[in-house]
Amino acid sequence: MNLIKIKGWFKSGLERVKWFSVLISERLHVEFALIKILSDIEELKRKKGELAKGIGERVIELRDTSDYDLFSDAGIKRLLKEIETLEEEMNALKSKAGELSKVED
Repeated sequence: MNLIKIKGWFKSGLERVKWFSVLISERLHVEFALIKILSDIEELKRKKGELAKGIGERVIELRDTSDYDLFSDAGIKRLLKEIETLEEEMNALKSKAGELSKVED
């Protein structure tokens, strides 16, 4: 065997290893970013659940009063607005996750 051929194979092998390690590194970076985004979405869902619980508690408080118009209550309006804000944040994070998970050329 010729040393030049062996050297060429070795260089070719190193280039493949470098390419593969860069690919794995970039993919891990994307995966960790996705995990972070999904974690943030779960946190927002938890907060949304707490706000919904607050709405339910306020409804129970109002049921025994003469002012039973739920949608005119300031507390319920505030909680609904916060829920809308959280949903917008979740949708933005979901679209960001979708962009990250797309395979690049």
